[in-house]
Amino acid sequence: MNPYDKKHYHNDGRYHNPPYYLTAYQIAVSRGFKGTVDQWLQSLVGAQGEAPVFRYENQVFEYRYESDPEDTWRTVFDIDEIRSEVISETLDAAEAAKLGAEAAQGLAEGHAADAENAKLAAQAAQQGAETAQGLAGGHAADAENAKLAAQQAQAGAETAQGLSESAMSSAAQAAVRAMMSESAAAQSEANADAYALDSEAWAVGKRGGADVPSTDPAYNNNSKYYMEQASEIAGGDFATKTEAQGYVSSHDQDPNAHPGLVPDLSGYATTALYTVTIPAGGWTVGAQNYEGLYYQTIPLSGILSGDNPVVDILQTGLESTDKIIRENWSKVTRITTAADSITVYATEVLSAAIMIRLKVVR
Repeated sequence: MNPYDKKHYHNDGRYHNPPYYLTAYQIAVSRGFKGTVDQWLQSLVGAQGEAPVFRYENQVFEYRYESDPEDTWRTVFDIDEIRSEVISETLDAAEAAKLGAEAAQGLAEGHAADAENAKLAAQAAQQGAETAQGLAGGHAADAENAKLAAQQAQAGAETAQGLSESAMSSAAQAAVRAMMSESAAAQSEANADAYALDSEAWAVGKRGGADVPSTDPAYNNNSKYYMEQASEIAGGDFATKTEAQGYVSSHDQDPNAHPGLVPDLSGYATTALYTVTIPAGGWTVGAQNYEGLYYQTIPLSGILSGDNPVVDILQTGLESTDKIIRENWSKVTRITTAADSITVYATEVLSAAIMIRLKVVR
């Protein structure tokens, strides 16, 4: 049975069957809706809207949309108002029964001859009382259903409250950990500042740009102080270790530094080392005089056309990578030289670039 079929309603919107007296349509009417059941059903059809959020609080079932302000709630129904409507209608029926009974009693007392009429009126009053009792029973069932719905809503609210309290506890723990991390960071920063001041004191005898006092352990006990002492002892003209090494290196590299001690090496063989990368791309197939081979020319500054270099691959020390380097090196069959370039020949295109070193003896 469709509870919204208009044939089940009185003209005023009340349901024929008492247990279904308070329908959604009648709740809408009690809230100010004007129109028939069909018009009310048609008003429910609309575009898909935003998902609502529901709550049950103080015996009022309410909703709002997620985009609404948090304190904006719309009432769906109020248990107290529904209960008031149920009780009011039940009392009206009972009052009608009472009036009928009183009328019957008056007829019986004043008109004995009309006893049969009084009996009929009493029966009518009894029927009215039974109708009122039926309405009360139906409304009681509705009230019980509303009570169960309210209890379920309350249980949901308590579950949500438990989840909220758990989240608040987790947030509090996270806040404590954050405070501990902040404290540790502050302590680390303070330690870093102190270490920086100590480093400055032991290096130049200052803390924060000011000379350390005589009570400071770094007073007359720092690098700058001992450097000044050494300068006085050496007469103010001395070099640091780094400066001395630089002087020696420059001297050793000067060909005129030791005339007569360096032999004339003209006419002797010299060696040269070159490093170059053979790329994976850029190959051409069908080299002249090497039909079927791939080749490409790679710039290499300093190499000569008459050089006959010894060539080897440069490996990384990582076996998985070096295995790929060796596999690609095995594809290379020949390398020829020209002025500032080399030409590499291979049986197939390399799958990865490889680096080679060329040693030339001239």
